[in-house]
Formats: sequence, C-alpha cells, structure tokens
Amino acid sequence: MVAHFRSCGGIPANGRVFYNAGDTDEVHHALQNLSQQYANIYAVGVSLGGNALAKYMGEYGDKAICQGAVVLSAPVDMSSAALSMHSFLSHRIYTPYLLNPIIKKALANDISKEEIDSIKAVNRISDFDDIFTAPRHGYRSNNHYYQPHQPCLI
Repeated sequence: MVAHFRSCGGIPANGRVFYNAGDTDEVHHALQNLSQQYANIYAVGVSLGGNALAKYMGEYGDKAICQGAVVLSAPVDMSSAALSMHSFLSHRIYTPYLLNPIIKKALANDISKEEIDSIKAVNRISDFDDIFTAPRHGYRSNNHYYQPHQPCLI
C-alpha cells in the first residue's frame, strides 16, 4: 500500500489546512487503518514522508503500529533543507518539480486574492511555506512552522 499525502494521490486537499509536513496523527491514522487488515506492518518513508515517519516512530516508540520502519532521503532539519534547496542545482531542478504542483493545488483552494497574488510570485519552497503553509497552521513564519517537524531520532 502506498499512502499519498498533500493530495499527491489525485484527491484534492481543499480544506483550510493544505498539508502539514510533520503530521504524525495522519501517519498514525493510516497505520491504524492498515492494522485492521494486516497483522504485520512495516513502513518506508521517502523525503518528507520519511521525515514524518521518523518523527512518528520517535514519538510513539514501543506503541508505534508498524513493527519496523525505513526512512530514505528525508530532511532531518527542515530549515536547513529549505535553505539548501535555494542552491543553484536544487533550485533549477528539484524546486520546480516539487513547487509547481503544490502551487497549482494551492490555487485550486478557496483562498483570498492576496494569497493568490503572493503564491503566484513564489519561486522558492520556503517562500511558499512562509506565506501559505505556516499561517494556515497558526505559525508566524516558516521558521516556526519547520521547528516542530524535526524527527525524533532514536
């Protein structure tokens, strides 16, 4: 089974909260649903999914639903990861691959004209998180939004 969050699975996310990079409640909910059908669950998380999975495993510890987890290519420090994506190569290759679909999905939501104008002017993921994602989670800036998403490394 593959879980897609942030509407990456083809179902639009159109609520007030668009996505939350470190939402372990959502990971736990998905694993609870799987545990109703499968006795043994092992998880693999990639990129931001890996960050959320590592955070989940650290928070839940022995109470984690999956018996084991593997994390691949996950940003351990969200602030540093966002900054490194401003480098030439990442900004030219990875940023458009990740940012353009997120902008398109955000613009499909019920948002204000100010948010639309700000989002259309964005060319960095950290700027998108600063003007769109962080305020929707009650944070003052992306720096505050990124802090709770540090995985609990064990």
